[in-house]
Amino acid sequence: MLITVVPNESKVMRPPRAIHPLGHQLGRVLGTAGDVEKQQETLFAALQQFKELHTPGLIQDVQI
Repeated sequence: MLITVVPNESKVMRPPRAIHPLGHQLGRVLGTAGDVEKQQETLFAALQQFKELHTPGLIQDVQI
């Protein structure tokens, strides 16, 4: 599972499952420091892709 903030660069790697949390910054893919709720939501969204995303190389945009 890949959580990326640079989907165009990550697409080249064709990760089996990946999400792009919209609005997140480089170096803070789970969210800002101390924002536990957003970090947990991001991680949960990534883990949900094990059930939902089945196309290798597809990066799912996620609004968190």
